[in-house]
Amino acid sequence: MKEGLQSLPAMDPMALGERILELLGEGAVSTSYKYAVLLSIVELCIEKSGISSGPPSMITTREVAEKVVELYWTHTLPYSKVALRQSGRGQAELIKLVSEFRQYRAGDPSKRLAESRREGGRPWQRLLSDVEWKLIEMPLPRLQTVGNRSDDFLYRIGWDQSIKRSQVSSYQTGNGGAFDNGIYLRPGVADALVRLSPLLKPMIRRQWTLLVARLNHLEVSELEDFLFGETRTALTGTRDLLADLQGTRCFYCHDRLDQRSEVDHFIPWSRYANNALENLVLAHRTCNHDKRDYLASFEHIEAWSERMRQGSSSLRLMRTFADHAGWDHKPERSLAVTSAIYSHLPEGYSLWQGIRNFVPFEKSRVLSLFHSIKA
Repeated sequence: MKEGLQSLPAMDPMALGERILELLGEGAVSTSYKYAVLLSIVELCIEKSGISSGPPSMITTREVAEKVVELYWTHTLPYSKVALRQSGRGQAELIKLVSEFRQYRAGDPSKRLAESRREGGRPWQRLLSDVEWKLIEMPLPRLQTVGNRSDDFLYRIGWDQSIKRSQVSSYQTGNGGAFDNGIYLRPGVADALVRLSPLLKPMIRRQWTLLVARLNHLEVSELEDFLFGETRTALTGTRDLLADLQGTRCFYCHDRLDQRSEVDHFIPWSRYANNALENLVLAHRTCNHDKRDYLASFEHIEAWSERMRQGSSSLRLMRTFADHAGWDHKPERSLAVTSAIYSHLPEGYSLWQGIRNFVPFEKSRVLSLFHSIKA
């Protein structure tokens, strides 16, 4: 599988973008699975394209399954007291699986994803296995099909729609078997997806929102924020920890924090949805609102990187808080995501330094900093 792909020419980013637009523009969409799988592949490529690793040539069905659960987790909450349909033929099976887990197996339907993942156990692994099987069975073999035409322009897999659950069960239970869970990316695809992610992710989310709005006869205006907005998780519980980490000073301007200070995502939510502790900083409201969805300049990356150094007191404090509060804490992933996003920026790209102040991106300087960090 991998050997056959290696002989293919690298996918041009613009050509790949056009092909994905073709997928998004196809009219015959009855469930949100296609959008969930596409977004999952994009985010996994970002996670795995850090400075030390380079872009991935393969991701696994298990990794996609866990990412899909992340995407659907908040979608299972009621919207205006009603569970949203995401299929034209009743409720989507993947939504059912996640919803049933939250209702009957997690013990508390309001529990955060990080808590359920950390507690693990057989119910969590069973959920991942069930979601993984549904992805193997249907959307992964069909994702690259438009009409009656199929073309492996994103990836190749070693099975088709005739796959049986019994062929996958041995692999899932650790009893071996011939099933190969690799999703082998075409050369250049991972790199192109990371470069195009600031454009692709909003488009995929928008198409997903339009589908849910149509299936549920809703207006689009507030629905997208419900499905994908950063306000879904209450971040205020992290304020005291962040204030301690920052010496009660604004992360960006370094002046004393006040009661109106706000929790900000260092890597903006629009770039990569990450509520992990290491991606959160405390800032004055004016700084936070001015930064918005911009990427921060070198001096802020440097300050953030000090938290991420192996053995730092900041990492220890975050780990302790995460263990007690059940909060997401994945420094290796956050570091990989941050370095991947910055390493794909063009030289001279405008970075936010302060209120109405932007400076050009100096790639060699930033990449040198990331090379020196090991979370």
